[in-house]
Amino acid sequence: MSQLNSANATLRWCGNLTIVMMIGFSLFLNTAHIQAQPVHVQVDGAGGIEYGAGISVGKGEECFIITPSHVIEGAGKNAITVTNLKGKRAKARVLKQVMDFDAALLKLQDSSNFDCPEDWDTGTGLGKKIENAPFLISKKVNDNGRVEQNRLFVSGLSAETIELEPYNERSKLQEGDSGSSVYAASHLVGMVISVDTATGEVIAVSQSQLHGLFGKDVLLQNTQIAMLVPFIYNRAENVYATSAAFEYLEQKTPFRLQESQPRTRQQISKGETPTAPEGVDYVISGKILDLTSKRVKNPDYKPEKKQTNQKDKKQSFKDMFVASLKKSLTNKNQSYRYFRKYNIDIEVQVQDASSNKYARNLERVAYQVPEDGTHVNELNKVMIRNAVIYGLDRTFKKYGLPTK
Repeated sequence: MSQLNSANATLRWCGNLTIVMMIGFSLFLNTAHIQAQPVHVQVDGAGGIEYGAGISVGKGEECFIITPSHVIEGAGKNAITVTNLKGKRAKARVLKQVMDFDAALLKLQDSSNFDCPEDWDTGTGLGKKIENAPFLISKKVNDNGRVEQNRLFVSGLSAETIELEPYNERSKLQEGDSGSSVYAASHLVGMVISVDTATGEVIAVSQSQLHGLFGKDVLLQNTQIAMLVPFIYNRAENVYATSAAFEYLEQKTPFRLQESQPRTRQQISKGETPTAPEGVDYVISGKILDLTSKRVKNPDYKPEKKQTNQKDKKQSFKDMFVASLKKSLTNKNQSYRYFRKYNIDIEVQVQDASSNKYARNLERVAYQVPEDGTHVNELNKVMIRNAVIYGLDRTFKKYGLPTK
């Protein structure tokens, strides 16, 4: 069990809500999503130099490349060179090929120059990701490390492949574009394996299929299952804390989540957790130990000036617009007479189901929230959610547990 020394960090939340957190280090949950990156693939063959593209993904200190099989077909020893977004180069060798899907897995011989993220989208929810994007974007890296991209429309979709058409005449893909990564907004959804240079029609292998082909070879902890036990507050399961835990685990960890068995009030009061069924690797639970809040005056409060002259009430549209603009540019916290200060103690436990060993972490988080008319009960729900996400993030980082 550990407790952090306090330090100040200020964050923005919900537009005009300011949260001041007292945390052990001036770090908060990093929501940036680092995905697999496009790379350039060059093959020096007997008939000359061939070019293609690929996708990089890491596992520990190792770096792997996914590229179409036909791009590296017939490549001899030390014939494959990969260039990343920063223009760094490294040699690669072939580990595995799946001819049915024209896909190959390579491994860099020296990955010290490469940034290979361990996060690789499993491809779940492919249809929804594509549906929510106005168009798809193909990306590739040329031999100088420069990114080239094109817009594409979806003309056909299955679990294994995506059929695409160019957005316009200038968006046609050409020879050498095989291996380009395909994105729906920020989501990696596939890799180009076939290009019709006459029509611009493209076939891509879906990301879910690539994950199925190479996931076990590449991904760190990709098959592990975590059972989430509902989080507790005031000796009862709390839906807001539990939903926040589920949100964090789903977005930030590689675990496949499983619901726990229901608990009785007696089991909850004793702090008992359900027995993990066979196949579960981790049991994750937690509770809000204490939540206190009090109202404090805002030292920066500046009340709005009241009009004293009757003539001032009649303003032109221009005057009203300027006054409104000035008001929007001032520090919004000055318009709040009071703040509500929160102190929340949260405990998170992650148990290894195979050994029964566990990591238990206690965090104290402090928030300062302007009173903007939101009911205290609603603020409490938001504070609980934020504290749970922060507590889980600190626990996973502190004990080196797997994250995306």
